[in-house]
Amino acid sequence: DMHDLGLYFINDGAGAVVNFPGYALSGDHSYISTGCEWMKEPNPYDPSRSIGTAEMIEKCHPEGVAVNSRLYNPMERGWCKEQALDPYRAFLDGPYLDAFVEDSWLLTVGQAVYDRLTNDFVSCIYIGLRVEFVEEIVRNARIYPRSEISIVRSAGGEVVVSSAWNITEKQEAPPAIYDLIEDVTKENFEMLKSRVQFDREWDPTEVRATFESQPIESGSTLLVSYPFPPVPTEYDTTYRPEFFIIIATPLDDMFEAVKDTNEDVDGTIGGIILFSVVAGL
Repeated sequence: DMHDLGLYFINDGAGAVVNFPGYALSGDHSYISTGCEWMKEPNPYDPSRSIGTAEMIEKCHPEGVAVNSRLYNPMERGWCKEQALDPYRAFLDGPYLDAFVEDSWLLTVGQAVYDRLTNDFVSCIYIGLRVEFVEEIVRNARIYPRSEISIVRSAGGEVVVSSAWNITEKQEAPPAIYDLIEDVTKENFEMLKSRVQFDREWDPTEVRATFESQPIESGSTLLVSYPFPPVPTEYDTTYRPEFFIIIATPLDDMFEAVKDTNEDVDGTIGGIILFSVVAGL
């Protein structure tokens, strides 16, 4: 259910790719280079020097140049540039239609790799996952048959994956969480995600307890939220949850579901983010 996995190395500016499954690049296609001027930016782990050198930049095609795919250099691509400039962040994109397999939907996960000893930029990572695979994990993680679990973007409430949405049947990306789950409104979604101000100093144990112990009763539904990626075990000034796992359970399915949900949340999240462990989330 992993569609593909790629490591995209800087290779002294020339770029190098290790991709599984492997495939041959066509000489009939080309891409537009974004250039490598971004390598002049300060190294995120050592601001006293740049990410790359002038020699590395010279090995890239200039911005705006059409490059034959057989000469592919991932350093010239915008997605790798974004990863390299923000290595603290794990990028999750999608869902979107597979360009090669009809009616198949994908999620992609990626993050930059820096050598923690030298602070040198090493590579970008790309992992492609089939949405059906993640949907199955989410459905299997439900505590009660009528519970719904959704992975939601913090900004805007866009649903990435939900047990309440079968993307294979619908053949379109899910709507916002407040248009998908009954009793979830824009207002209570904002409440669910803003219980902790992560731009101030916070205690990991207190943060986890806050989210686990403060559900919201909305209409006939009990709503629980949990930051995703999970709250780190130690305080991290760079941590910001870009997503939230929203669990919606009908009140008449036993109030005890809240306790069960919170006790099981580590296992639930562990299953949902199985793919993100590989990406270093």
